Amino acid sequence: MYVLRTIKRPGCKRRVVNEILEIIDSVTTTWVTKEVYEYVPYDLKYQDVIVLIKNQKIIGFIMYTCLDGKIAMTLMAIHKDHQGKGYGTLIYEKLEENMKNKGFTTIMLQTIPPDINANYIKTIKFWNNQGFKITKRYNELWDHGAIEMEKNLV
Repeated sequence: MYVLRTIKRPGCKRRVVNEILEIIDSVTTTWVTKEVYEYVPYDLKYQDVIVLIKNQKIIGFIMYTCLDGKIAMTLMAIHKDHQGKGYGTLIYEKLEENMKNKGFTTIMLQTIPPDINANYIKTIKFWNNQGFKITKRYNELWDHGAIEMEKNLV
């Protein structure tokens, strides 16, 4: 049994932040860099999050905000012990449903190019399966460049 819950700007909720940091710690080096762990407590003061709770513990999350009239997903992670079970899709589908209901027409994200880190072949495939398309590549963003992906909700 699991619960999906939206939490508005949880940066002051120590338990929520700590559980999200535990998830990030579990995927650091495979999916995220150490800097992400350092920045997330600040980001959570200004961004909303949908969490997946199982046995009263957060096991996955998606952080998001609004940028130029689009929903911008800024970080998503599932604890390494719970990956491959469809939880990422559940969290994303909840976000999409919520944003459609609020009238948003586009969701976007940025991720690491798979030619920079082969692990991100899976990431691109995951987002393609959710209906996202690559729209831009930024060579100057982050230390290694980024790919922007978008999905039109209408």
